[in-house]
Amino acid sequence: METSVDVKTSVDMQAKPEGTIEQIKRKVIVRGKTPIMFDRYAGDNQTELEPQQKMYYMEDLKTLCLPNTNISSFLSAENTVSAPRRLFGKKWKEIAQACLSFVEIQPFLIPFTRNGQPIKFGQF
Repeated sequence: METSVDVKTSVDMQAKPEGTIEQIKRKVIVRGKTPIMFDRYAGDNQTELEPQQKMYYMEDLKTLCLPNTNISSFLSAENTVSAPRRLFGKKWKEIAQACLSFVEIQPFLIPFTRNGQPIKFGQF
């Protein structure tokens, strides 16, 4: 599966006047090396969800998607093993906070695509 994500990063440049932010926009294609694991949290550890309830859907309740908050959590979470925590040693918290402060991911619900078309879920 792959999906396309717009990522904006704001970088405070030293040479710019105070309070000015330079914005850099990148279009990113995310491709997985392994199948995506849908394991949506039900809100407590006792609730068992059906497989189709574990997936994330767009507003049409058919198109599979990934909320951008999942990617933000991967880049910035301090309460789980986020990417900065795993990769950057003692400075991981500063890097996680920078990702949270300076990276904006759009849209909120990122559709999964196959051959450029959104993937729709019907039934098992």
